[in-house]
Amino acid sequence: MSVSESQQGMPRVNIPPEIWLEIMRSATDVPDSLEHPQLRHISEGTCLSGLAIERYRNSMATKVNLMGVCRQWYALAAPMLYEQIIVTHVGQLESAVEAAGHLPLVRDPDDSRQLGSFVKRLDLLIPDLKWALEPGVHNGPPLLTLAPRLCKLTPNLIILNTKSTRHWDSLPLCDLVPPTLEYVYWINNFRLPISQWVAFMDAHPRLRYMDPPIFENPERSKETREMWQGKCWSSIQELVWHHDEQASMFASQFDTGSFPNLHKLVLTYGPTSSHLDEILSVHGVNITSIHFQPTARNFNHIVPLVNTIRSHCPQLQELRLSCFGDDSYLEKDVETPPSSLSIPGVTIFGLHYSGQVSSPYKRRHFCDYALAWGKILPDLRTLRVFQERNILGFRNDTIFDTFLKDCAFSRIKVEDNFGRLLN
Repeated sequence: MSVSESQQGMPRVNIPPEIWLEIMRSATDVPDSLEHPQLRHISEGTCLSGLAIERYRNSMATKVNLMGVCRQWYALAAPMLYEQIIVTHVGQLESAVEAAGHLPLVRDPDDSRQLGSFVKRLDLLIPDLKWALEPGVHNGPPLLTLAPRLCKLTPNLIILNTKSTRHWDSLPLCDLVPPTLEYVYWINNFRLPISQWVAFMDAHPRLRYMDPPIFENPERSKETREMWQGKCWSSIQELVWHHDEQASMFASQFDTGSFPNLHKLVLTYGPTSSHLDEILSVHGVNITSIHFQPTARNFNHIVPLVNTIRSHCPQLQELRLSCFGDDSYLEKDVETPPSSLSIPGVTIFGLHYSGQVSSPYKRRHFCDYALAWGKILPDLRTLRVFQERNILGFRNDTIFDTFLKDCAFSRIKVEDNFGRLLN
């Protein structure tokens, strides 16, 4: 780093662009754990949480302000402005497609990268978003609709969260999204022939996380398992299923070993023991973390499910529960688990109650329920409160403060969804 004299006679520090860039990234960072329930799957689709949207907007405002300081800062901050794009209406999508094909206004003369090349994450959250081919102009060749056109303009895309229509026609899905993709969250549960999704996985060798579509019945689409039997996708580490039909199809159509590095499963519905047995007997051997939504909180209901999981998942280390239910249940005391009940091996337990734990009895129930699980998990070392709205409900709360002290006394760390220590 060199020091020179400014016009006023004061020393001036010449900071390298790389340092400025790191400072800017620190100032505009958007923390996002990219996991359910921060990505909320609801009956009409999936969307980012309001808190995630607010962080994104604040970050974008800061980036725009940085770009206005000087030409050097514009050149540094402009690519950052396009790294994550959230689109919630058609006008924004049209603007994004238009901008992605252009060069930055201020750039190095030797740098020919278009703005679309800086995009690393796309959140396309427009209802009934079309992924289709439309008739061309004046009987010309068919044209891609805006969503797939934007993906074609983002050659370095890593994360894609998108809505879609349920109609795919002959759209070549595997060719629309660049092979750099690592994370895909398809929001609407559209149906797709298995062979098309197999082609998609083949075309994306870096894909680690996927929320796949519901597969068409192979008999109806005239496909057979032999078309993909023996294939292996070693990059896949996490699968999210929203319906038992999705999971059952994966169990019946993909052999054991098809996903040798699959370590995490998320089921955003209430599975039965027989359903868990069906899917985990095929894909459970390497699972270290499982997240599901029990249909009841009582231990008599959940423990058989966990025992089924453990019988097929010998490497299980993390258990996560998303609990839903009416308020009348939360007004009751948490049942005491049987003294003989013990589930060894699980070192991380995550808990999420739907909505905010805004009332004292909800907060008390949450804390007592978590502590009850601590009694039957002898190897528990970390407890995660992994829903942001739950965390907000616990701010400046004496019940939660006591809970944190009880966990600390038992040598249990309490973390939030970003892994930040709370006690």
